[in-house]
Amino acid sequence: MLIKDSINLHSSDKKDGNGKEIYIGFTEDFRQKDMEEQKSVLDSYLAELENDIKAEKDSTTREGMMMIHSIVAEIYQHILSGQLDLEEDLVVDVEPDTSGPIDTLRQPS
Repeated sequence: MLIKDSINLHSSDKKDGNGKEIYIGFTEDFRQKDMEEQKSVLDSYLAELENDIKAEKDSTTREGMMMIHSIVAEIYQHILSGQLDLEEDLVVDVEPDTSGPIDTLRQPS
């Protein structure tokens, strides 16, 4: 899934079959934007996603959308402060039956 030609999202089942991994990558276009432009892209995406969540009727789809919203909101300040290497994909481990949508957020070493 591509978000506004800026962020790539995809997921896969974990090798052990326990949960999923969500991969978040940033396009060259997004990486080339200055911080203010990146902020604008992220703000627009979060606002649109909030509206889509409110309108979504399917609870499973809505849960997935809420999880993506939580992840993007969680990494928002880290992106804007330059703490994340946007050249590398982020990997979010999502475990079943956890108290929150994000169990582990990591960048490959």
